[in-house]
Amino acid sequence: MKRISLFVVGLALTVAACSGAQRAPAPIPEKLVYSCDRLTRGFQSKVAAGRHVPIQMAWQQGEAAEMVSEDQLAVKILASEPGQELWILGRGGSGKSRLADSVQSKICSKALTIRVDCELDLAPHFATATAKLPSIAAVLLEAVGLPPGDDPGRQLQDALGPDWILILDGGDELSPRDQIRLRRDMEWLARSGVARPHMVRFERPGFNLGRDGLKPNATARVAELDCAQADGVLVRRFKEPAELEAAKKWLTLTSLDRKRGGVDTCRYVHMATWRDAEMVADLAEDAARGMEPFGAHPTRAELWSTWIGHRVAPVVANTESGMSWIDRLVLAGAVETNDPDMQITLERCVAAARPATGSPEGACGALLSSPLVHQSFAEGFWAFKNRTIVDLALARWLTDKNNDCDMLAAAVSNYASHELMAMVVSLPHGRRCLGNLVGAVCSRGIPAEELLSFIDESVPREPEFGDRLRTTMAGASTRCEHDVFQALLPK
Repeated sequence: MKRISLFVVGLALTVAACSGAQRAPAPIPEKLVYSCDRLTRGFQSKVAAGRHVPIQMAWQQGEAAEMVSEDQLAVKILASEPGQELWILGRGGSGKSRLADSVQSKICSKALTIRVDCELDLAPHFATATAKLPSIAAVLLEAVGLPPGDDPGRQLQDALGPDWILILDGGDELSPRDQIRLRRDMEWLARSGVARPHMVRFERPGFNLGRDGLKPNATARVAELDCAQADGVLVRRFKEPAELEAAKKWLTLTSLDRKRGGVDTCRYVHMATWRDAEMVADLAEDAARGMEPFGAHPTRAELWSTWIGHRVAPVVANTESGMSWIDRLVLAGAVETNDPDMQITLERCVAAARPATGSPEGACGALLSSPLVHQSFAEGFWAFKNRTIVDLALARWLTDKNNDCDMLAAAVSNYASHELMAMVVSLPHGRRCLGNLVGAVCSRGIPAEELLSFIDESVPREPEFGDRLRTTMAGASTRCEHDVFQALLPK
């Protein structure tokens, strides 16, 4: 959650919080009261309709560890001291946004709480931000219902008081370039005199967590789906017993029902999150309709590439044609050596389209109305629907751009995401660089067991890969690397 924070930021915020006379907590602004009431009623209606699955988390604070519910998490947040940080870590599609709704609805009437979505709230302000009015100031002022004045810092001091909660969501959706902008925003907040908030950050697990020795006061990790939850997705999708049985047979044939070894609770390797389980169910439905198949032991990249290809199947010749279209869209957003902006416009889409049937305009209409994309924050712009699709697109871009394994490992490290690293490993060039990638992650102090749950779903299980893995393991320089390679060897 403190992925982009610096030690000096924390120090400056602490000084700001401790200086001056003690003030009574600020009243909750009327706009936040209204937002809280609306959010709470909306969330409660989802619960009543059975559209919210309660999430359990592994809480860690110092040496103490326990499983906590959403209610217990809210109690812990309210009991924390100003300036403390909680990182809520969960994979893409694990339910972090639903959990953020749940937590916010439970605390927003009891404490002044502001939730900032980095992609939807901050990113639109990055282009127009100034030193006097950075993005974070504009978003916070808007949240409390104040227009920007001559001294935004003083305005926020008065509006927020000494004790407030900041929920920072979606930081993992930002590019490295925007991560730098976010860091500058947080540095401004440190200098502004605004009291340091209780910080609750929702993030994906990333190997930057060991960087510079930075650690949160506590973490809460969202668990992977257990087998019963993943099976429940299939049961809801295939209501007829014969259809369900056929789907399960197909999962076995393609090894998508493979279970993780060495864990107490039954968990599937390829259905770790709700998003993954829904994707696998989609592929099972596609298989029943005779759509383009893939072989046994697919990697994560192969699964998602096939899923994408099937979603645009009416206008592309095959899966690779669909992914090549995505590649061209990503490349259109890359300027020189900068990271691609991942935005899609109709102009970019038409220029990149190579439809098997119909016109480029018709193909783009199909793409922009498909499950692959959604309307972005600006009119005329679209974005990929979820971070997993972005991971696949970025992984293909990175592996194509970096032929040298050391350069690839350094480039992937810049994104600070286990999931992106695993997607890179899923690709042929990425697998050739497995030793460099694992070495780069292990060098940051990340335990081998944490890496394995990501890499396990990304590598094939054929004997030929095992031979290559043994060669890679022979060159391992740390215990972490050796343990990862050892665990990946075919049994």
